[in-house]
Amino acid sequence: MTFDPSIIRDKRQIRFHDYWRSKAAGRAMPRRVDVDPVDFAWMLGWVTLVEPLPDGDWRFVVDGSNIAAVFNIDMTGKRLSEYPLPAVRDILVNTFAAAAEMRGPYFLTYDIEHDLRRWRYDGLLLPLCDESGSIDRLISTVVLEGGGGGGAPPLFQPASAVFSARLRRLGSSSFLRRRIDFGVTSTSSSSAI
Repeated sequence: MTFDPSIIRDKRQIRFHDYWRSKAAGRAMPRRVDVDPVDFAWMLGWVTLVEPLPDGDWRFVVDGSNIAAVFNIDMTGKRLSEYPLPAVRDILVNTFAAAAEMRGPYFLTYDIEHDLRRWRYDGLLLPLCDESGSIDRLISTVVLEGGGGGGAPPLFQPASAVFSARLRRLGSSSFLRRRIDFGVTSTSSSSAI
């Protein structure tokens, strides 16, 4: 399976993907020590870093401050199994597992509809490895668009706070309509990227 970077729509995520590839330096993925947050300070509020745990769960090493503000949930230091929204938790469990299994870039899009408003969530997950080549972190970026309200910047919409309050109240997947673009095409190559 080969990742097709042309499916990434946002120039900030394209830039982040390019940074990750440059740090890989010809390897399947960069080592965790190769990545320096100073290099992508322009995206930090929209970056999440998770690590796999021996019991199969994941721990949020860092949950970007902008992501935490939009959803009114800061997962920094917490386990994925503690995520308070079951529908979102289920999506993240499957997404983290698939990204780790692919050992390469993983892109997904969710269309979230509620109260006659629609948001698009684009997530780019990129694996990082330890010295032995085992995946020991996933780093991801999030771009949010929509939610109504003309002219607001695409990364943060004023309606997001209203949406996140309703999301917490509903706590079910019945209001989510997902469209997931995996960004993967089959090829005869065994390359991870």
